[in-house]
Amino acid sequence: MWEIPDIRKYMCKLDEEFPYWFYFLSKKEETLYMIYQCHMIPFLSGEDDFDLNNPLLREHFVKKWVPALSEACEYTEMSDKESHEMYMKVYSYIINRGIF
Repeated sequence: MWEIPDIRKYMCKLDEEFPYWFYFLSKKEETLYMIYQCHMIPFLSGEDDFDLNNPLLREHFVKKWVPALSEACEYTEMSDKESHEMYMKVYSYIINRGIF
């Protein structure tokens, strides 16, 4: 679905308003991966994909998605242990899908 321009545009706009994906969505399904793909430059291969999309992903991750996750954990008054478990699930998700 991420290859469809209108869906990409919609998901990017939605992400601007609601960046709390890592808190609310399952870390076992492909939905987070689709959201990630919507932000990346499509149809690149190999080295170009890595060189161009990795910096985009890192910027979104560091400036948007991790702070949103922190905000949601704080807002819901998660304990430090619960927050740590949530971060570890996110970390496992992105590592297992080869995103970083």
